[in-house]
Amino acid sequence: MSAEESEDEDFTIFPNLLDDNSPLKKKKDLYRLPEWMSSLAKRFDSGQITSEATTSIDQIDYLDEDIRSILTKDLSIQHLFPVQSQVIPYLIQQNQSHSPIPLADICVSSPTGSGKTLTYVVPLLQCIRKRVICAIRIVILLPVQDLAEQVFNVVHQMGNKLQLKTALLAGQHSFEDEQKLLVKQQLNGTWTSSIDVIVCTPGRLVEHISRTPGFSLTHLRYLVIDEADRIIDEFKQDWLNILDHAVGLSSQIKNDFQPYMLSEPSTSHKAYQKLLFSATLTHNPEILQQLNLFRPVLFSSLATSSSIIMPSTLHENFIVCSITYKPLIVAYLIQNQLHSERIMIFVHSKKDVDRLTSLLRILLPDDIKVSHISRNLQSNKIQTRLAMFENGQIQILVCSDVVARGIDIQNIDCVILYDLPKNIRTYTHRIGRTARAGKLGRAITIVEKERLTMFRGTIKPYRRNKLKHMDIKKQDFSYMLDDYQKALETFSKATAYDPCSGCEMPCSKHASYPPEIAKEIDQGKMVGSVEKHRRHLCIGQSIPSSQWPSDIKDLHGDYVAELTRVLKEKKDGIGYAVKLTSASVVTTATTTADNPSQIADLYLFPDQIKIANVHIEQIEQVVQTLFVEDQSIIRIKDKEKTIEEQLKENNNLPSFDDNIICERLEGVWLLVCCHYQRDQRCGVIGPMIVDEIEKYVREADLSDKVHWLKVSHLGGHKFAGNVIVYPSGTWYGRVLTCHIPLLIDAYTSSSEELKSKLQPLFRGHLDTAW
Repeated sequence: MSAEESEDEDFTIFPNLLDDNSPLKKKKDLYRLPEWMSSLAKRFDSGQITSEATTSIDQIDYLDEDIRSILTKDLSIQHLFPVQSQVIPYLIQQNQSHSPIPLADICVSSPTGSGKTLTYVVPLLQCIRKRVICAIRIVILLPVQDLAEQVFNVVHQMGNKLQLKTALLAGQHSFEDEQKLLVKQQLNGTWTSSIDVIVCTPGRLVEHISRTPGFSLTHLRYLVIDEADRIIDEFKQDWLNILDHAVGLSSQIKNDFQPYMLSEPSTSHKAYQKLLFSATLTHNPEILQQLNLFRPVLFSSLATSSSIIMPSTLHENFIVCSITYKPLIVAYLIQNQLHSERIMIFVHSKKDVDRLTSLLRILLPDDIKVSHISRNLQSNKIQTRLAMFENGQIQILVCSDVVARGIDIQNIDCVILYDLPKNIRTYTHRIGRTARAGKLGRAITIVEKERLTMFRGTIKPYRRNKLKHMDIKKQDFSYMLDDYQKALETFSKATAYDPCSGCEMPCSKHASYPPEIAKEIDQGKMVGSVEKHRRHLCIGQSIPSSQWPSDIKDLHGDYVAELTRVLKEKKDGIGYAVKLTSASVVTTATTTADNPSQIADLYLFPDQIKIANVHIEQIEQVVQTLFVEDQSIIRIKDKEKTIEEQLKENNNLPSFDDNIICERLEGVWLLVCCHYQRDQRCGVIGPMIVDEIEKYVREADLSDKVHWLKVSHLGGHKFAGNVIVYPSGTWYGRVLTCHIPLLIDAYTSSSEELKSKLQPLFRGHLDTAW
């Protein structure tokens, strides 16, 4: 190391955010790093993962003796991988300093399977183990429940040995049970924490900040954001603002250290340290800027950084073929080239999971066991099949994206991507199931001829020197054609959604609603049963649906009463009906305001705009602008153009006071009635529908296209579940969980054929459609 390189190691960055070999290099001029970062940037080679790990646990002196014992005896870990041997001592040394300056944030980009979980669990538990009182000092965030549970198992096993209290907050248990686990109320009325470390999802964390009495983050020292790229992509950053406010540090600290921030400081600067981990940690500093990082230090596992980091033991191939022969080529590969290897096959939809599994069972010999997992399987069945796959009872596992990220299954020899991922990030996480922990692995991508251009534009540029073409000709598998044709003939030509679309109530083939609720749902005629209104206004005030009163006007505070009064007063000037409902959303405004009942975020449909941070005294201005003057993206009184046409052509957002933030709501929005106090039928069924929407959107990778709100007071509760789709303003009733894939696919694809299959659920169009 040169003398120049050794200066001021606290500012080391591994490596530059934008690498010379990255396809993103072309965009580097869009945003430049601050000079204090770029001028001090250094490169560091931590090596690639090989079959021999780098550092023996016995040789490590920076770990406490009992922690070394836990690793070797309880977790059977004898060596540290490169990323662990570099980051763990750095974190421990960092925390042994007594500088008044907050610790620099850490970003780690390392291959899937390189041991990222232990990279942060080991040093952070060692750093807090000598705590005197129990308080939340570590928060570990993951994007979904399955990943949170996996990480929690490691945290709990180590934490229990160190007498640290840990908790998983991801929906496995009821919210009330989680509350009892987190805090205890003393005889004098004060609250004390019962937990040192929580593992959770962003949504669940915000819910506890908002609703759990005594829940405190004032002792928080570390925030770990695992799968950071996905959390940044899929969750708006309100959760971070809310967490910052919950930590509640003084603005003076923020001002003192502003020169070291990657972005402008938030309203409440943190003294806790952020640690970001991901196999595809973004190299876009504009995205990293959203997290308000402090003097960030980046670790990468390659000396010559590229935008995508994968193990050197992974071999990547792609095959170009006709869509007709995709199942046949998979069967040919398994029989002739992959032999007895353990293979995981990723497909896009549940329909293709079922279809491909059935075809492979016919085409392959009986001694090759084929199974599948997908979104409609219960969690215990998924875990059972994964265990059978891991121990060799199942050789071929066909699965949807439900296990595409973060699930650590040992001994996967090969991954086949049956459907082309839409971007390099999805590709990386799917192939990351193999070649883990230094073992050899293989990834094969099936590319349909019609999608070859897309493949060349989205995947190939990032893996140009790694992704090799595999040429399979028709004559290679011609001997299997007769069997393939016979296999196809065993299937009916049913639609993609059979037998879910139009199934009767209750649905006997899928998870049905509680019998006592199902029998109370009206089975009469639904067409024409909707009330008419031109606009639909949802009030978001961080009030959980469980706390909605029967009458919306009885919501806590006088915000709704004032809004109702103004709408009635200006009724003649408006000239049409406005539907008013509550929406269960967590808003930064209402969780940080001194008087949250005096402020709200408003969601307006079919305009599809969000008007955030509206104070009670500004209600009259908003109503006048939107409804009387008709100043919005949609001119509701002008029927010369359809709503769809206006949404495409107009971009003029209404103008309000500076504190009010107005933004467009892109994509399809599903409003689901979840109003238990008004009618228990919607109160029970609505949340089940919302859970199903969330699962399907996650699996189908539609988070940028489909959004939803739990709402109150839709009306027509006897036809529960009630779902309104915007911007079309179409109202459906008696919706079952098994209808959700059809409902979402119909509106994201704009397919009239699919929409026609929803006719048995159709209640009508609101007056917003013309």
